[in-house]
Amino acid sequence: MRNRHYWCISRQRCWGTPIPVFFRQDGSAVVGQDIIDAIAQRIEQHDADIWWQLDANTLFPAELRDKYGIGADEKLEKSHDIMDVWMDSGMAWSATRDRPDEQVDLVVEGGDQFRGWFQSLALTSQAITVSFRSRR
Repeated sequence: MRNRHYWCISRQRCWGTPIPVFFRQDGSAVVGQDIIDAIAQRIEQHDADIWWQLDANTLFPAELRDKYGIGADEKLEKSHDIMDVWMDSGMAWSATRDRPDEQVDLVVEGGDQFRGWFQSLALTSQAITVSFRSRR
């Protein structure tokens, strides 16, 4: 893992898991955990296509406009980037994170996938979970 190349987790596609970032007319990004949570909730209620079907001003949570200093007439743009598909599949382990009885200890992988899916599983897990510490 130490010697692997950097991983660009975004792709420019018209399908996939959108990166929930908005942009002002000056190009500055508008993003925050509360925005991400609101967009995730809308995607959960509808599906990810809502990101592609609605314009940025309709998608942006109306209740957060004041907090982010976005005027009623200010036109926003939305990101057209998606998460890399390896990022999506690399988060598979998190589906059972809160279910100890369903967690696995072994991943069976083809030799051609060690630099793809397996590394994405390991990288996302290492980035998000607390390191293991043994007791002596």
